[in-house]
Amino acid sequence: MSYTILGALRWWAREMPDRMALDIDGDSVSYGELWDWSRAIASQLRAKGVGVGDRIGLIGGQSTPLFAIALGAQHIGAIALPINTRFTERELAASFEDGGVCIVFAEPELRERVLAAASEKVPVEDIEIARGWRASDPIESKDAIAPDRTTLIALMMTSGSTARPKMVQFNHDMVVSIALELQLIEPRVRHGRCLLFAPPFSGGLYTTFEYLVLGCSCFVQHRFEPDEALRIIEREKITVMPGATVFLERMAASPFFAETDLSSIAWATVGGARVPRELVETFRAKGMMLRC
Repeated sequence: MSYTILGALRWWAREMPDRMALDIDGDSVSYGELWDWSRAIASQLRAKGVGVGDRIGLIGGQSTPLFAIALGAQHIGAIALPINTRFTERELAASFEDGGVCIVFAEPELRERVLAAASEKVPVEDIEIARGWRASDPIESKDAIAPDRTTLIALMMTSGSTARPKMVQFNHDMVVSIALELQLIEPRVRHGRCLLFAPPFSGGLYTTFEYLVLGCSCFVQHRFEPDEALRIIEREKITVMPGATVFLERMAASPFFAETDLSSIAWATVGGARVPRELVETFRAKGMMLRC
């Protein structure tokens, strides 16, 4: 493996093309399909003038087009910038300026606010346009780059609670290293069935990439809903579940929590905020150990 996300994705697309890579509220795509789709998107982005080092704004909940665009960007050395869907028009404008975005892909319901925030120089596309690109010709080798482990893949914005939001850089090495460390700590994570919660702008993008590097099947909700999350665990026999404290607290408070079978989960982690002892004990009573 080339120690890149694309290197891992290419490997899994060749070795197990029919294995489900992503399922977002029933919209699923296999590893083979995701690889081909990302290369087709790369070709379309290149045709729009996007190239190495350019920043692509992504505004929306979790969706297969969003992930495919972020992966397509990697083929041409462009950088994904997931932006908070709750931002006001003013905050969006500041994000576009600070991030130096050259194009923005937004969910249809957010398009009006995004258009009002974007300058005339920044085109705004419906994120769903990427579905129509699946049938496009893939990018040619001469137009793609060969990323290495230091190549940037994404910028993540800080919360802005202490100052104006800053941009945190992520490269291939950071994602692949974390994925391989996870596999060393718990070998059952590899090829696991993962339930993931975080939205793209708060880590959901690169976290999902970590589990795709390990050949996992990732189940993700467009927007978190605790009752449905519990149903997914039981129905899909989820084996891996990393999550922030707030998501697990909401699941524990669900009226369906007591009756849900959690026995399939082999690896669950929690963090991002203080983890109350009561929360740990609540899940332990269901036979599930939370690792903080």
